[in-house]
Amino acid sequence: MSTITTAYPNKFKFPAGLFIIFIGLIILFAATYGHGMIKHANDYDLIHKCLDEKGPLQTWENSLTGKKVNVICAEVFNPETNEYEKRWGVQFLNKVNREITSFIKDPSRYKTIEDISRYLETSGFSISP
Repeated sequence: MSTITTAYPNKFKFPAGLFIIFIGLIILFAATYGHGMIKHANDYDLIHKCLDEKGPLQTWENSLTGKKVNVICAEVFNPETNEYEKRWGVQFLNKVNREITSFIKDPSRYKTIEDISRYLETSGFSISP
């Protein structure tokens, strides 16, 4: 076995407890803000703004998993066309109504509420009364 020595002693020792606290904070951040906030940050903000101002347009539920989906419709300014365009967003919730993720659906494929309805129906959801 060989050892490596340096001309200058290393006086800095990184405490293991600090590392564990750092990892714990990362996990807490991920659990608190969830996948939607981390991966779809701009969509997350837009969807939550719509939900806060108007509430969901529709709510869907999967009776097998207990998951729910809130559907929103947002008006987004497109600087290329200089017009406002509709964007359909979805917020997925688990069975205790905690957000799993939220994102805006692809505007080239999802142009109407019927497109969103088909997407949710094929995913096993039905509209809530």
